[in-house]
Amino acid sequence: MRQGNKPLDRSILAAFRQAHDVGRLDVAEHLLCALECLCGDDAVEESAAGEAYRVICCGCGDGNPETECECESTKGRRQ
Repeated sequence: MRQGNKPLDRSILAAFRQAHDVGRLDVAEHLLCALECLCGDDAVEESAAGEAYRVICCGCGDGNPETECECESTKGRRQ
């Protein structure tokens, strides 16, 4: 891997977020499976897979203030 490239899990997470945000949940599901494979059984909560689960659980990216994410890991990312 060339230096300066994002690790694979971060690239997949970015694609997952984009698919989730545009409503392509079928694509997001496949990307989540890829993140789960990369993570294995290691501390899911602290991995890119854990971040993807927080996106799903917190309703991040739907623009609705009632469901705006309160997760520590996503604070400050909202515009």
